[in-house]
Amino acid sequence: MRPNQGKKVMWPEVVGKPFADAKALIMQERPELHVVHIKPGVPMTRDLDPFRVFVITDGNEPYIVKDVPHCG
Repeated sequence: MRPNQGKKVMWPEVVGKPFADAKALIMQERPELHVVHIKPGVPMTRDLDPFRVFVITDGNEPYIVKDVPHCG
């Protein structure tokens, strides 16, 4: 069985929202995940981790989510 089988793996509803709100929603729905904040210019690892969610934001507070966060 895959770790994410039958579980939510994408959060399109948080695009356009502040990072803090996005992280809170993801953690509420999937508390076992590790949410990683990615700002412009910050390198991202390319390895796959089914328990990690990258949340890509703009560079200014309140750090608005730009892309759909997903597991991987």
